[in-house]
Amino acid sequence: MTVATKRIICLALSIAGAHLPNARAALEPSRPALPNIDARPRTMVQLPAAERSQAAAKLRERVPQAQIDFDEITGSPKRIAATRRFLTGLNGVGGAVSEENARSFRADDPHRATKAFLNEHKLLFGHGPEILEFARVQREHTPQHNGLRTVIWEQQLDGIAVFEAVLMSHTTRGGELVSISSQFVPDAASAANKGHRDKARRRDEPKLSGADAILKAAQNVGEPLQPADVQAQGQAGGAERKQKFKKAARRWCAVA
Repeated sequence: MTVATKRIICLALSIAGAHLPNARAALEPSRPALPNIDARPRTMVQLPAAERSQAAAKLRERVPQAQIDFDEITGSPKRIAATRRFLTGLNGVGGAVSEENARSFRADDPHRATKAFLNEHKLLFGHGPEILEFARVQREHTPQHNGLRTVIWEQQLDGIAVFEAVLMSHTTRGGELVSISSQFVPDAASAANKGHRDKARRRDEPKLSGADAILKAAQNVGEPLQPADVQAQGQAGGAERKQKFKKAARRWCAVA
């Protein structure tokens, strides 16, 4: 086993360990399972099969060991990684990214490898690196023992987080892209318009108040509350209309 292969295995284990949930013994649930209220259709935003195959083939021409898994709802590549090598070379140059493409981004940009990869393979994602300009960095972490930088972006539309839409990349301290995963919606504005949302006007008032949302959520999980139990702590604020409520020692944060 070569030194490079050992390095890749160690980093892969680090990535897996960082996202491994706490192991717990399986217990029989004390109440029936909650219904799935996710009304989004499967394959909501899907690239045509021919385009997806062409985009995947382009990536594998550069990195033959590349493995690609797609999200069943957004159609985005929810995981791209390669066995026995990284997706790019040092500082985002080489491998799946051409030198010419990498030069489009500053050498001191800490996200150069991620942006260059998105730009090189925009047909695979349905967008390029410009989508990150409208996203919020939710988390950025670099442990000292291995220097593996993890960055998670949260997609937003009009200042509101898009449900489950995150993009995560892992890069080495040398700027090599180890893996990338995306659940971004390629065109969030169009997807929102299909949901009868009028982009030409200001965002409509929510159909439920924060208090009503908490009452319905509590009922859904089998902990019914009375309206008098839910006390607002201040006014709703921001694009997401965050507002705090309390009941005795308990606190909730509602997002409209």
